[in-house]
Amino acid sequence: MGYGYDATGNRTSITTDGLSQSYTINYMNNWLVKTGQTSRSYDANGNLTKQGADTFTYDSQNRLVAATVAGVTAAYTYNHLDQRVTKTLNGQTRLLIYGLAGNLIEELDAATGDVLAEYIWLDGTPLSFAQSGQTYQVHVDHLGTPKALTDASGQVVWKASYSPFGKASITTQGPTFNLRFPGQYYDAETGLHYNWRRYYDPNTGRYITSDPIGLAGGINTYAYALSNPIGNADPTGEFVPLLLGAYVAIDFALSAWDAYDTFKTITSDCATSREKWISGGLFAAGIILPGNYKALGNVAERAFKNTADDFVDLASSQRRKHILDGDATGGGHRAGTGKPGKSEFPQSWSDEKIMHVISDIATDPNVSRKAGRGGRTIAEAVKEGINVRVIQESNGDIVSGFPTNVPRNPK
Repeated sequence: MGYGYDATGNRTSITTDGLSQSYTINYMNNWLVKTGQTSRSYDANGNLTKQGADTFTYDSQNRLVAATVAGVTAAYTYNHLDQRVTKTLNGQTRLLIYGLAGNLIEELDAATGDVLAEYIWLDGTPLSFAQSGQTYQVHVDHLGTPKALTDASGQVVWKASYSPFGKASITTQGPTFNLRFPGQYYDAETGLHYNWRRYYDPNTGRYITSDPIGLAGGINTYAYALSNPIGNADPTGEFVPLLLGAYVAIDFALSAWDAYDTFKTITSDCATSREKWISGGLFAAGIILPGNYKALGNVAERAFKNTADDFVDLASSQRRKHILDGDATGGGHRAGTGKPGKSEFPQSWSDEKIMHVISDIATDPNVSRKAGRGGRTIAEAVKEGINVRVIQESNGDIVSGFPTNVPRNPK
């Protein structure tokens, strides 16, 4: 699978199994007006109103209140926090209940009051799920996206694989589980993901309405998490990039070491987005709530125990071995491998970090790219002072990755 992008982060094409589909963008407002042969229309507020024969209706606050897809109409209502509280489909209404942190904790049948589903969360991450008298453990990736459910015996009963932008392929032995990217709930009737303030379309990798916070969330107000779904998440549909300029004006909230350590975390190429949010949030909290930084730090430290070592590896096991250990075709770029004529990553980089950096570059639309041999693509970026080159097949699969600005081993 491969993607094409413009300078604003709009997807311009997608290639799957050798088949390519083009995307047509209106550059006056970043509206996606055509996917392949399917035309799309918008209202004056930039809300998607029509996609082929499907229609979407909004209230005065740009919230989706009705959708007709494939001839079936669903209706939605919201509370004062813009949380969706009812969903009506085929004459049946489902009530949605939220906790104080904004997480979905219960789904009820509006007519009978029967509990349809229950959720337990920790720090915004789903831990367990109950349905039809059964309780399941939720297993998530580095961002908090559910990958599997296991029952009381440890048996995997639900499993999900995702495209980079969140389109899921589900295998289930019973439970219907609709959580997807952090903060997102899958609606089978539309194929969209409800994402608190907006609805996300995993097929196009973008929202169907403009960001409520405007350009504060980025120059492309329809893009998901700056078009980097591997490294970033948007649990509320209002993506706010970290503003490092605030550090210049405020120096009384933290000690010099605290400020330096926070800055180092946020600017690190390999820190997870969750670490950056927590670190930046603690800095802001220290400004607003002097004296509370230590207590907040203890909370963050507990949260980091589950996230600090999380990395992404999108390469196949064969390509991972090629990159790290080397094989008959070359490779072998782990520090200390000693392959003649090969460059090696820094000694301080673990195998997981090496593969995380390579995967991040492979999926980042903003890095430098050029055509390689045999239809392959070459992507390059600097991570912590190391220039990393990533070779990819035309479908996006990772072939190899290695540093180019370090000495090679003697031949």
